[in-house]
This record gives sequence, structure tokens and C-alpha cells, in this order.
Amino acid sequence: LFHAGEFEAALQAGLAAGGAGITVANKAQAIYANHLEESEKTRLAMFDEVARRAQAQIAAEPGNPNAHFWLAYALGRTSQGISISRALSLGLVSRIKAALETAIRLAPAHADAHVALGTCHAEVVDKLLHGTTPLPSLMAMFGAIALAANLICLRLLWSHRHADVNM
Repeated sequence: LFHAGEFEAALQAGLAAGGAGITVANKAQAIYANHLEESEKTRLAMFDEVARRAQAQIAAEPGNPNAHFWLAYALGRTSQGISISRALSLGLVSRIKAALETAIRLAPAHADAHVALGTCHAEVVDKLLHGTTPLPSLMAMFGAIALAANLICLRLLWSHRHADVNM
């Protein structure tokens, strides 16, 4: 079903099967959300569902590397869809890294987990080197602080305008 592009049918079949079928359900929903879903709000909700199912699967099967991988995948895609400050405040980067490292520890040949961990590291380095777009509310706050400081300086200069004071 999945390879035929019938993602909803694969999702439902995986959920009905339970156990290892949850991995199939998570893969079908995550890939559909990432590549085909047009609504950002729906996409994030789908990744949230995948993350919740993966967490439940981890609780039931802590030794299942694919459960850890799909948790990391869903959290990673969620972090790309929200602001970097929100992702950091939710602790997503550390949770993603921990899930991927666990998947690799459980299945050292898990190629997807290795690629995802490398991508995670590359994105963190990219954010450090190139920065991120600041939140508008944060920029407004700093703008207000700068304006207040400039007004204080203007008041001081104005009050001493005849005293030959240079700032």
C-alpha cells in the first residue's frame, strides 16, 4: 500500500495491525505529511500524531529502533515548521538527538537514523553560522528598548544644550 502511494490505506492497515504495524502507520503518515500535505497546520498536526504514536510505541517496545527513528523524524519536521526559539524552548533538538542516538545504538546499521543525525548536526551548525530570522515580537521589544535609550540621550542633550556638552 505504502509503495503504491496509498498512504491513508497504509496508515489504517498499520494502525489495525498494531505492534510493528505502528511503524508502517507512522512512516505512511510522516511521508505523506512531509511531501504531499499542503496545509502547514494539518502537516504539523500529522507530525504531532506520529510523535505521540512513536512515544507510545517506545513505552511498549523500548528496544524498537524504528519507534525512536519515527519519533525523531516527526519532531525534526515539527521543529522545521515552527520558529527556532519555540523549537529550542520545547527541547526538540535534544529530544531528536537522543531519539536518533538511541535508534543507532539499538540498530547500528540503521542508515536513515545515521543520515538524520548528520542532518540534525548540519542544521544546528547552519543556524549557528548563519543565524535565524528573529521573531517580530522580539525585534519590537529590542526596538522599544533602543528607542527609550535614544530618548533618554536626547533629553540629556536637550537639557544641557547650552553647556557645550558632547556625547
